[in-house]
Amino acid sequence: MTQPTMLDYIHDTPALLRRMVDDRAELTRDLVEVYRAHSPRRLRFVASGSSYHACLAAVPMLRELLDAEISVVSPHSFTYYHGGVEPDDLVLVVSQSGLSTNAIEALQKVRELGGTAVGVTSDPAADIAKVSDHVIDYGVGVERVPYVTRGLAGLTVFLILAAVEITGDDSVLPALQAAIEAYEPLIGRSAEFIEAHYPTLTSMATTYVCVSGPTEPAGLEMAMKIAETVHVPSFSYEVEEFIHGPNLQLDPTYTVFFLDPNDASSERVALVYRGVRAVTDRAFILTANPAFADDPNALVLPEKPDERLLGLAYLPFLQMICHEVSTALGSTRQHPLMDRFREIVAAKTDDLFSTGQYF
Repeated sequence: MTQPTMLDYIHDTPALLRRMVDDRAELTRDLVEVYRAHSPRRLRFVASGSSYHACLAAVPMLRELLDAEISVVSPHSFTYYHGGVEPDDLVLVVSQSGLSTNAIEALQKVRELGGTAVGVTSDPAADIAKVSDHVIDYGVGVERVPYVTRGLAGLTVFLILAAVEITGDDSVLPALQAAIEAYEPLIGRSAEFIEAHYPTLTSMATTYVCVSGPTEPAGLEMAMKIAETVHVPSFSYEVEEFIHGPNLQLDPTYTVFFLDPNDASSERVALVYRGVRAVTDRAFILTANPAFADDPNALVLPEKPDERLLGLAYLPFLQMICHEVSTALGSTRQHPLMDRFREIVAAKTDDLFSTGQYF
């Protein structure tokens, strides 16, 4: 069997999301049953990396649909600092692989505190099942590339669909379906954009991603994925936080991406973008603002995405950059001393390596 690539998963995502919408009642049934059984006052997501970003991306819709206080916290913070579980809490611990050691620790912590350990994963046969009272499969299957791709979009959509089924309120479905239909065209437009800026994007060094409000999940994912795949220092900041310190190190070698929320803060985002362009030509903006139509460093969307879904809608842009650049550079290869790192510190259980599912 041919080993799939990150690009394969990017192209597969729109069809996957459509199937999820069509099969939402069956797909979300287990989570709906758990949620209704608990009727939580607080819904807490415990997740890291791309799963954390996916939960953040779903939060705007979840807060609109569910009558619960919703928060997202990392497994480390939950286990060591914020792990109190009240009787009316529902804690969902997410690990796409089902092998993340920090997620397993968090589930054990939930049990220690007398809560119900609910593991959310794309591989219900993985180690996460050993420490979960309920295992929820969110339906994206096992990705055989170590850089989560369709799993992020799939988890975001799964959580929104679960909220739709819990409440019976499908008013958000048209917006969700519109975001899914815009996914594939943005893949193609991103490929063209990358080709137009190929020398610049394949020579990134220190990189920043500037966000505002609803673009935060996409910005966090972009910064993390660039670090993972291109292997250069990469950071995400709210646009105002960026100009209160981190911008002072700017010089013409820095690359800065701006993700425009297309809302009341867009004028400020555009102003900071222009300021950065005065320092470096390596500044880019993803926007729906037609005022940028003549800017060669802007990718202008033909339609304004729903601001509640920007964490999903902007994914193809950042994923395409990470795949195309890392493939061109062969940069995903890790330094051999990382083998020593893994001998000391494990992020996944041994099953990750014994099954070879990511290699």
